[in-house]
Amino acid sequence: HTSSQDVASATAGVAQLVERHLAKVQVAVRTPSPGSTIGEVGNATSPFFMAASRVLLSLRFITYALLTHLLIVGLGGQAAREPGRDLVPVVFPSVSSTQPQPFDAQQGRALFAETWAIVRDYYVDPNLNGVDWAAVPAEFLPQIATITDKDAFYWLMWDVIDRLGDEHSTFLAPVEALEEDAFSSGESSGVFLGFGLHTFAMPDGSDLIQQVQAGSPAAQAGLQTNDLIITINDLTPDEFWWSDYTLDSTTAVRFEVQSPNGAPRMVPIVPAEIDELPMATVSATRIIDGRVGFIVIYHFDQEGSSDEIRAALRDLLAEGPLEALVIDVRLNGGGYIIEMQDTLGLFIDGGIAGRDTGRDFADELPISSNRLIDELRAVPIAILAGPETVSAADVFSAVMQHYQRAVVVGLPTAGNTESLLPYELSDGSRIWLANSFFALPDGTALEGRGVTPDRTFDVAWWRYAPEEDPLVLAALDMVR
Repeated sequence: HTSSQDVASATAGVAQLVERHLAKVQVAVRTPSPGSTIGEVGNATSPFFMAASRVLLSLRFITYALLTHLLIVGLGGQAAREPGRDLVPVVFPSVSSTQPQPFDAQQGRALFAETWAIVRDYYVDPNLNGVDWAAVPAEFLPQIATITDKDAFYWLMWDVIDRLGDEHSTFLAPVEALEEDAFSSGESSGVFLGFGLHTFAMPDGSDLIQQVQAGSPAAQAGLQTNDLIITINDLTPDEFWWSDYTLDSTTAVRFEVQSPNGAPRMVPIVPAEIDELPMATVSATRIIDGRVGFIVIYHFDQEGSSDEIRAALRDLLAEGPLEALVIDVRLNGGGYIIEMQDTLGLFIDGGIAGRDTGRDFADELPISSNRLIDELRAVPIAILAGPETVSAADVFSAVMQHYQRAVVVGLPTAGNTESLLPYELSDGSRIWLANSFFALPDGTALEGRGVTPDRTFDVAWWRYAPEEDPLVLAALDMVR
């Protein structure tokens, strides 16, 4: 199966890229990574589901961000679902054409040589994760000799990069690179037939509703944040394949939905044309008789995300002082590293977050100064984290814990913080290759390790309202 991963609408222009030290791109991958929902490409004219996974570019620092950013459900495309990501319906041409394209074996060998040398020379780990890279040509060149069409060749080249096993680096065929560029430049359509939900696929097979688009069919049907989708047309979400179902604006889809502490109920919803809207950065509320602040940071994936977070905190404090603050990043797939740095600055007044380290460089990443919210200076903080805490959220949790500004409760984070850089090949293909990793000020690397919680707690927390969430209650026991 082939998929594209949505990594954000890029801000246009080199000037803005340099000014912000950031850009966003879209990455296409062909196999599901842990916690991803994969959209398989249809034919040359059919739209397909895009897995929501984000990659962040900060000159040298690209954070792999598996962002939950979905408005389900669009048209076409086969979806192979695993716990974690949600589906974003978009319209792109197929990676594969309907007719096999002739393959030039000599060109294929040359492209393989380009790819092999780039990995050898620039991959973040000079030992290539223990892979015997010198033996790779002997494995793949005989296969290239038997290939008769380009699609098969590009599949094989994806396998070459996959040998690294880092879940970050990937190979894009030329048409995938063009799709990436089109999406990054905003040329793709954001209008589709759907329901208006941002959801996240949970390990038990249910879909957690994170946000409901105002005025959408889902909102009109009464669906709310923290509701669970149990079945879709009598099938569990991981059994229901949207590619086998044709949406139309006259036929309702039956969603079995369950609210926290409620009984399952059947909700028929007729899809309608809706515009894709960005997922809000944060939601905030007071719990435990209004004495505790509870904020969910969904991502750091938009310019201004840190300002949204600051505004949400200010709104909470406007209602009075807080006894404690709980920050939920359990499903945060990351985002702009500079937004994460600015968010750290709301709780820690300056300093060094850590270092972005490659083969021949180690760049300091500062915590933004002069942003500290003084009313929170003495408020104890707990962070809820887990295996879907990825990228910039991984780093955020680690730095807050490192400076003893927060305790971390839940499960170990993803340990997914490598940086990626693009390498263009002669035929228009593109390699996204890990070239650096994040380490804390004391030199502790997070890659492949993640954050170890101060208290480990494994429970199906998504089945509880926030004020009854066992992790929230455990966190409050630790900080109050």
